[in-house]
Amino acid sequence: MIGACLLAKKPIFSLFYIPENLYESTSVFYTVGLLSYYLTSLGYFGVTLVNGVGSSTQLLVGNLINSCGTMAVAFVLLGVFKLDIIGAALIAPVCGIVLVVYALIVLKKNEIPLPKTAKGFRLDKKLFFAILKTGLLMGLQSLLCQVGDICLSVQTNRFVDSGLISLSFVEVASVGLPLTGIMSSFSTVCLVFIPPNYNAGNKKRVKKFLWIMMVLTVSYGAILTLVYAFFGKFFYATVFDDPNLIALGARYWRYYSASMIPVSVLFVLRYYFDCIGYNRLAMFAGVMQMLGALFAAFVIVPQFGELGRGISTAIAFSFATIYLVVAYFLVEKFHKKE
Repeated sequence: MIGACLLAKKPIFSLFYIPENLYESTSVFYTVGLLSYYLTSLGYFGVTLVNGVGSSTQLLVGNLINSCGTMAVAFVLLGVFKLDIIGAALIAPVCGIVLVVYALIVLKKNEIPLPKTAKGFRLDKKLFFAILKTGLLMGLQSLLCQVGDICLSVQTNRFVDSGLISLSFVEVASVGLPLTGIMSSFSTVCLVFIPPNYNAGNKKRVKKFLWIMMVLTVSYGAILTLVYAFFGKFFYATVFDDPNLIALGARYWRYYSASMIPVSVLFVLRYYFDCIGYNRLAMFAGVMQMLGALFAAFVIVPQFGELGRGISTAIAFSFATIYLVVAYFLVEKFHKKE
């Protein structure tokens, strides 16, 4: 698949309306990203291993590495070594290697043996299909979201004549603080608390926990809204010397701030539905996010240019969030009738 994508580079770039003056640099980013894809994937696998077998402290460290590691690596590659576009492409694979190393340390510390022979890697078909059943829904949701993002990229390259289609934007976005990762970590607590209590019939306790988690996460989202709206210039001035990059980063943060409240609600409710067995409801949030992205791509971006592209993330998240809020109250109403 990677080989096919590399061979199809020219038609893909044409489809995405990549400007000719950015073709060479985009080609470098695209090629390095694809060739290092497996290292990035191993990083996600490492996070999964830690979440499955780690202690609470090990989970905390793993989430901190996953959340803050990107920022640290980006600062070193872009801010210190000035690797520009190659550095931006290497951020994810370098973080992936770090996460895999940490996962192996956790496995060893918890005395969980790794398979030493080919027999130890033999496929358990029953377990494989059980994982596949859940994984397909999650994968489909991710795929749908990516479809929306692709359309946004295409429309941005067609209609936005600004820094948002320059490779400077890639650098700016790569160095952004990983503050929403902490919000995601808040929400993963649902995976520990809700399933055993829900299955034991402690519905009132689950609801109380859900609203406490919602207040906590949304409050944090409100703080992030202020941080992203007003501190972008200060943050990027500590990383870059170029005033154009600093200004682009400040604009990028200001636009991104509009998505903090919607995404904070989205995180909690999506985990909640997964935890109580409503996986299809949670998955359909991906459909709504895709529809929001398509609406932004084909209606908002052509009309409002850079501003439209800037708030497109907030629009996509808002579609999914409104859907999940309505779904939550409908499910509650259905349960009361039972």
